[in-house]
Amino acid sequence: MGWFSSDHPGHEGYVVGLVPRSEWAWRELTTGDDGEHPLRMIAVGCDCGWRSPRLYAPPGTRWSPYIVDLPTKTDDERAYRIWWHGHIENAGEVEPAPTLREEADRIHEVAYPLAERMAVRR
Repeated sequence: MGWFSSDHPGHEGYVVGLVPRSEWAWRELTTGDDGEHPLRMIAVGCDCGWRSPRLYAPPGTRWSPYIVDLPTKTDDERAYRIWWHGHIENAGEVEPAPTLREEADRIHEVAYPLAERMAVRR
């Protein structure tokens, strides 16, 4: 289950299950992943897109579709503190991550003038 603060809309924290993608890469388990998976790595995430660094999962941590089951309440409290202190509390006035459209517009504002300058030089 997740954690939220009514003072920070758009932010709900939760534990993310990670499985190996290759020898050096990890991927998040999502709603498309069926079955149970024992987990060696986790991260703490937020609906806004924020993710903590990867963490070793406490022994006994499992993924059941749509939820990471931590073995103890203490483990859940630790994950909550990572979300709160690492993201919400230290972010000051927290704003939601930009939408894809906003990010595309920002990139266009930078890239288009650069492309025009490069075209003029030819």
